[in-house]
Amino acid sequence: MQKMLRKKIIFVMIFFAALVLMPNIVNAADNYNATAVINGVTANLEYELNDSNQVINLKCLNANELTGSVTIPAVVDEKTVVSIGKEGFKLASGITEITIPDSVKTIEFKAFSHCTNLNKINFGNGVEKIGDYAFEGCTSLTSLKIPKSIKSKSGSIQGVFTGCDNITSIEFEEGLTVIPSSMFEAMKGITEITIPDSVKTIEFCAFDNCTNLNKINFGNGVEIIGDYAFRGCTSLTSLKIPKSIKSKSGSIQGVFTGCDNITSIEFEDGLTVIPSCMFEAMKGITEITIPNSVETMEFKTFAYCTNLKKITILDNVAAISQYTFEGHNEDLTIYCYKDSVAHKHAVKYNIKYVLLERPTDPAPITNDTNPTTEKNDEPVITTEKKDERAVTTEKKDEIVVTTEKKDETVATTILPKTGLKFNIIMIIVVIAGIGVFSYKKFSSLKDIK
Repeated sequence: MQKMLRKKIIFVMIFFAALVLMPNIVNAADNYNATAVINGVTANLEYELNDSNQVINLKCLNANELTGSVTIPAVVDEKTVVSIGKEGFKLASGITEITIPDSVKTIEFKAFSHCTNLNKINFGNGVEKIGDYAFEGCTSLTSLKIPKSIKSKSGSIQGVFTGCDNITSIEFEEGLTVIPSSMFEAMKGITEITIPDSVKTIEFCAFDNCTNLNKINFGNGVEIIGDYAFRGCTSLTSLKIPKSIKSKSGSIQGVFTGCDNITSIEFEDGLTVIPSCMFEAMKGITEITIPNSVETMEFKTFAYCTNLKKITILDNVAAISQYTFEGHNEDLTIYCYKDSVAHKHAVKYNIKYVLLERPTDPAPITNDTNPTTEKNDEPVITTEKKDERAVTTEKKDEIVVTTEKKDETVATTILPKTGLKFNIIMIIVVIAGIGVFSYKKFSSLKDIK
């Protein structure tokens, strides 16, 4: 009885083990071998095939024998190569230059890791994804040209060029739309970057801990900047935020966290939203002016900016999150207009405030007790005192008066329309004159008879 029970238990265990292993057995890809002559060296290649009968995970088994300028084969065994495999050419220290064919879409994890003499990469026009650490420790690289074909690699957590500290120049091809997560993480050599106008998204940790980066030239198309995108970029001292920036709902961490030397932030006029966590925990900023184009300040936009003491927010802002200033300095003061959203926010959350005097409309200058004032296409009075002289001009039945007074604008308004009345009076006077003249003439002729 015990033997039978033991056999059943063993059978059940084998059955479940088979269930677990079966998917791996079924999905296991076959490995194929081939050879190719690369720069005079016979390379021993290994690869797999995808469902479209294309070569994936291409590896060179004797990569350490390759030297000089190396072109990755675009075709192996009459099949198109679409990916370079994990650690495919790792430790090929003899390679000085590589050319990736246009057919390759993916460069996998550590594909060219520690190719220490590699000084030039010619990316093909088809490369879409570059895996973590793909070019780790390629210390001879000094510049990069990133093709426009690159796409998002969400989920990445490590830098593609980690340890490539001699790279000082990065050029982005116009047409690129995304800078992928962790793409340039911890690159110590770059000091300035220019984002092309075509880029819409800078993903999570894209330039995280680039400690010598001191200038960012944002393109006019950047809409989303991911969490920690520029975290720890300690050499940055100022920012200019483009008006193209949009909401990045769901964000939970600051874009510039740890950039404690940034003391100046300029917002391009036309910006409508300051996204959540955008400037969270920035210790260097002490004063901010929100442009009047901004309508929304989202979740934690300036949270834990512990040295921020003055912020000016005018009427256009219609929504401020309750956590916008979470963890603020106790001396933070909001400069705003009475009864504005900013004023109400300050009162509600016990933040100091100073009420600004609203600009008032100048008093109208008119000789009509009930003038009609129009804003569009009507001549106006601009009064500046210069030499106490009034100049009168006529335009479309309206009189435009400009009284000049040096360096001081007194009033802007419209005079009532008077030209038509004047013309009617003149016509009546002329007709009366003709009548009087005719009467006298007729009387004189009558006397002659």
